[in-house]
Amino acid sequence: MPQMANITVKDSDGTSDRVFVALNPAGADGSPAVWRLEDGTKLPGERIRFEISSRWNAQRTARKVQYFFDAPITRATAVAGVNEVIGRIQNRGGDWIYPQTANDQQIVSSAKVCANLLGSPLVQSVLATGYAPN
Repeated sequence: MPQMANITVKDSDGTSDRVFVALNPAGADGSPAVWRLEDGTKLPGERIRFEISSRWNAQRTARKVQYFFDAPITRATAVAGVNEVIGRIQNRGGDWIYPQTANDQQIVSSAKVCANLLGSPLVQSVLATGYAPN
């Protein structure tokens, strides 16, 4: 069974590293392991989050792995240093949501970072074993 750890992936530029910090390991079957891209310039609700969970199917004959990628889109408000979330680029198990408030660069960056997360050794081990890290 995979062990919870930080995940380091390449950013959309292909050279910069992005570290997704392990926030919470998976508990019981179906509960997600959670990572967040920590960025001191943003509030926690404005940071990219990644979750992965696993569980048995109804017949207990197969394992099911689900993931969720959430990249908030923010814009500045009239108050200096305060942003508002105006949308979220999300991927839930392959279904992408691109709000009309997202620009091309935000969409490309989110797609590449999510793909790099899915290709990381830890996530690959979850996909191979059928168990989320704890």
